Amino acid sequence: MNKVILIHGAWHGPWCWFKTTPILTELGITPILFDLNYNNSIEMSFEQSIEKLCQLIKDIDEPVTIVAHSMGGVHASAVASLVPEKIKSIIYLSAFIPENNESCLSMALKDHGVVPYGLEIKEDLNVALVNSSFIKPSFYNDLNDEDFNYCIQRITPQSLEHYTAKVHLSNDFFIIPKYYIKCMRDHAITPGFQNIMASANCQNVASLDSGHSPFINMPRELATLIYKFTT
Repeated sequence: MNKVILIHGAWHGPWCWFKTTPILTELGITPILFDLNYNNSIEMSFEQSIEKLCQLIKDIDEPVTIVAHSMGGVHASAVASLVPEKIKSIIYLSAFIPENNESCLSMALKDHGVVPYGLEIKEDLNVALVNSSFIKPSFYNDLNDEDFNYCIQRITPQSLEHYTAKVHLSNDFFIIPKYYIKCMRDHAITPGFQNIMASANCQNVASLDSGHSPFINMPRELATLIYKFTT
């Protein structure tokens, strides 16, 4: 079976893939969930998260595909630069693809999405939050009430370092096959900015008529695209 590591975005956790993972399994893909925050720990630094992800990948007996959502694209890119021989491909799901020495925050500020307007940085606590009034329009603008309530109860603070850490990309990173899934109703990372990143970095691009969280409201369509890009 193809093995796929699923990396969530900021303020989220492995829980966000709960609708998508059983469909991937049904399609013959083995999903492996990675928690950027290690059980919601805001003490987990960017470097520690990258080290744990590298170790997870090294422990798998074959090259893997990484599916990275949103901020997770930065982590995927960083790890792929460190263990390129273990990466079969990267699928960016409405995710940031950094340039060399770029951070997640610097990329977000290039865009005109909703998130920076609701971003609350607590430097004394070393965390970043999203103002509660911005959560639905940013991440869940097309979710029904039941799914929205499920998600809002699980949103957590995010370590600030994950936003400000700069990524150093190796030459090998640029030869790894990359794919992009655009979310055309996304308010967090705008479709226009997604298109810029995808056009510059990816060999194949697909689109979903979805907001920022297709793993919740379009899990089968998302899983089908992942299957397409991994087979």
